[in-house]
Amino acid sequence: MAQLLAALNKYFGFTDFRPGQREVVEQVMAGQDVLAIMPTGQGKSLCYQLPGFMLPGITLVISPLVALMKDQVDSLHTRKLHQATFLNSQLTPEEHRQRLAGIRQGKYKLIYVAPERLRTRSFSALISDMPLDLLVVDEAHCISQWGHDFRPDYLYLREFIQGLARRPRVLALTATATPRVQQDILQQLGIEQAVKVVAGSDRPNLYLAARRLASGQAKLQALTLVLAGLSGSGIIYTATRKETEEVAAFLISQLKLPAAPYHAGMTPEQRAAVQESFINGEYPVVVATNAFGMGIDKQDIRFVIHYSMPASIEAYYQEVGRAGRDGQPATCTLLYTPRDRALQDWMINNDALTREHLVIFWKAYQRGWRNGRSILDINELAAAGLDENRLRLVAVGLERHGVISLVERNAEYLEIESGPREMDAKIARAILRQSERHQFDRRTKLQALVNWIHTGSCRRRVLLEYFGERVKQPAGRCCDNCTANSSGEEEYSFEPLEVLRCLQQLPRGVGRKKMAAILRGAKEKDIIERDYHLLPHYGKLKHLTGTAVLAMIDRLLGDGYLMASGDQYPVLELTPKGWEAISLGNPLPVPPEVEQSPPKPANHINQRLDEVLLAALKEYRSGLARQNNKPAFIFFHDRVLEEIARQKPDSLAALGQIPGIGPQKLARFGQDLLDLIRKNNLVKG
Repeated sequence: MAQLLAALNKYFGFTDFRPGQREVVEQVMAGQDVLAIMPTGQGKSLCYQLPGFMLPGITLVISPLVALMKDQVDSLHTRKLHQATFLNSQLTPEEHRQRLAGIRQGKYKLIYVAPERLRTRSFSALISDMPLDLLVVDEAHCISQWGHDFRPDYLYLREFIQGLARRPRVLALTATATPRVQQDILQQLGIEQAVKVVAGSDRPNLYLAARRLASGQAKLQALTLVLAGLSGSGIIYTATRKETEEVAAFLISQLKLPAAPYHAGMTPEQRAAVQESFINGEYPVVVATNAFGMGIDKQDIRFVIHYSMPASIEAYYQEVGRAGRDGQPATCTLLYTPRDRALQDWMINNDALTREHLVIFWKAYQRGWRNGRSILDINELAAAGLDENRLRLVAVGLERHGVISLVERNAEYLEIESGPREMDAKIARAILRQSERHQFDRRTKLQALVNWIHTGSCRRRVLLEYFGERVKQPAGRCCDNCTANSSGEEEYSFEPLEVLRCLQQLPRGVGRKKMAAILRGAKEKDIIERDYHLLPHYGKLKHLTGTAVLAMIDRLLGDGYLMASGDQYPVLELTPKGWEAISLGNPLPVPPEVEQSPPKPANHINQRLDEVLLAALKEYRSGLARQNNKPAFIFFHDRVLEEIARQKPDSLAALGQIPGIGPQKLARFGQDLLDLIRKNNLVKG
């Protein structure tokens, strides 16, 4: 222990370990394989970085995220630990050559790579000649098809490990893995006897809340109210690039809040500038897709808001885990509308693998065939409809069935050669069935998150039970449901019981919308044809709106009285808890009303936009961007410049009234903007 603490202080300047870190490091240093489950922000990276510098050989870190590799290596370099590097597709050919040379010369102790690199012969041959002491599988849930972020390339890790002349110890790390996923990780890596270190997923300093809203407009109103009660820096997560831009513009123009968007459609330079500005406090709020936050070393994030629902409980908990890493209280709020569920369903369906995708791949494979190998243009495949995710599924599926063998892969092309087997209908069906199983699992995870949103139970307890952990009923600041229950705000009624009794009477399962229609006494054709209108509980809730009945069904799902079974078209079933509720006959909790949209404001006549002035303002902004080597939108969003070109303010006071022009920007750029406006007026005059 003394030796470990001395090394911890020498390399990282720390005097003690965080919970779970010491146990992992001790087992690794003792030569054991380890599976470590540690919450986000608990310092998983130190669990392999410290052994990496202490062990005599090299440590190979498998990471699925290019940005995370760079952040980790940059962080080590700031500590003057320069024996770390990474290899990824964003390096120039010269940078790649130099780093490979450095690896051959023994210059590095820690090497970060993406999982697909292990399948290239050149890199495998290089590593086989190196003294590999430790193989680290970061984000290890990616290896499990039951995990929330399955990556097919991870499936080759076991084969890679077994192919090494000298087997290294293996450390698998993840923050979010159910018991089923944990077992799958061990099996897929071939480390069934590994020591398991579970540090616990509970983050008691995070206050968890979810709000059910009727529409996007109601969501903007709720976002305004939530932000009004918060201070400090935070992240607002959205589902799409468009939503990211729109919400950021709303914060800037309507709430006068310094904010910036962040998504994959921006250039690497733009994303880096936003990230840097967020870390140093120039932008207290970033509106981002789920790529933002990985590896960001910012301890004082005081809130995370999900403007859009993520795809699973695992993804949600990983993202809120970026708040409050300093141990101080932080607030995590999820805003939900029915459209969010529909969007996630669409994404799942849109990612499905079809026979046509196999045909696209196979034709490209045949066209590119030269001298025993085929080179496939990845951009060309994407344009034909085979995007990166589907390409991975097809290529990995064919390779696992022995049809092809990967030779080399980078951001531009895929080089493969034929395997010992021929492509046939049986193999195609097997690949498509695997894709269908993956789709089903994604839908199951999505339903679990929707149930969590609608539950009236303690949100922290439900989350931890999902990950196979038990927690005592927390005291104090916990979640919105605990707050409501402790204040006596929870309402009870016999109406939810009528839903359960109606389902009990049905001869066959129905979906939630059909169930609501039956309870409301709808006269739809199939309801009459199937004699649902003859049921004793037909029309029992006709005095309620369809939205209210659906909310009641969702609450029963969330509280575990009902379950949804089936794949694309799930039907409702009673759970043992639901049967017990029918037997007892007691009233059940009623969900709170869904928050509605505010009334639309009265129309107002917009001032005419001065296009000449707008062009001059944009040119001024471009000059600022060039001078400071930052993206233009960091200085002024388009909507801010458009408002200036409409109102044409004639004083600093008037300019300061425009949304998006805060005190700092007014002091820094105000006089320049007024000079541009006056110059424009003189020219026109």
